[in-house]
Amino acid sequence: MELYQREGEEATVIDLHNDLLSYLALSPSHMPDEASCCSARQLREGGIRCQVLPAFFQTIAGSEKTLERQLACFRRLFEEYPDDFSTSLQPGRIHIRWAIENVSTFLGEEEPLENGINRLQAACQEFGPPVYVSLTWNGENRCGGGAGADKGLTEDGRAILEALDRRVALDLSHASDRLAYDMAEHSSRLLIASHSNFRSVMNASRNLPDDLAQEIVKRDGVIGLNVIKPFIGNSKDSFFDHIDYALSHGWEGALSFGADFYSMESVPEDLKEELVGHFFTEWKDPSSARHIAAEVVSRFGTDIARKLFWSNAWEKLLKRS
Repeated sequence: MELYQREGEEATVIDLHNDLLSYLALSPSHMPDEASCCSARQLREGGIRCQVLPAFFQTIAGSEKTLERQLACFRRLFEEYPDDFSTSLQPGRIHIRWAIENVSTFLGEEEPLENGINRLQAACQEFGPPVYVSLTWNGENRCGGGAGADKGLTEDGRAILEALDRRVALDLSHASDRLAYDMAEHSSRLLIASHSNFRSVMNASRNLPDDLAQEIVKRDGVIGLNVIKPFIGNSKDSFFDHIDYALSHGWEGALSFGADFYSMESVPEDLKEELVGHFFTEWKDPSSARHIAAEVVSRFGTDIARKLFWSNAWEKLLKRS
């Protein structure tokens, strides 16, 4: 891994997506331990120097209370574990940044739009703007359609886009194709996919069709490849097929890492049976990132590994936000 370490830094990986905050918010007794799938040990062992943590909740009654609760958990990380976590890039500590996966975490389906915008702005005043925002999760909400749905951008969705700080990227990972095309047309913002792969390699609605991948590349955004079987394929080698596909299209400047590791305890009850077995045994928590990166070095070389695991995400997304 020393092959693409920077001077003075002991780790080399940026991960754009881990669901730690939703796990911590489930119970006051929850800690960033091994069960969280995002412990300091797991992160350090995997070489993860920077971890983006989205606030997330599905679109149900009361979901608008989620943002405040999960950002309180975000605050706990650097206040209660200052030797492990920091909101700035410091030697020996894991740099953490926040994001939003699904605006339902701060905007209820029936409440005035202004309430949600006020919650978002209050959060930004304390923590700075999120790295990225996804308007939806699965299914639909008042802003648009999630992956697999057929709903585009609504008036409320447009209002949320207008309210976001200009430094915030739009995440297409959970957007329906129709919503993604609408957002690309409506907004000139940076587009990313924090944890998506390529539909031409694995036909899944959460993966990017080629034209949306190309639009992200055109806007100098990033595509964070995840390591989940339904999105890469049933073999670990399939993960590398996605990299190979991107390279064949000249997209190496957009490749990033968005593993999407999560604790099964944070999965909604109605989805737990479906999601069991989504991870490969050897790639089930952040400690595996080092081994994945070493394999990328072996197959594609140091320069591609450096871009995928560090420099693309840092230069194009994190440094600007």
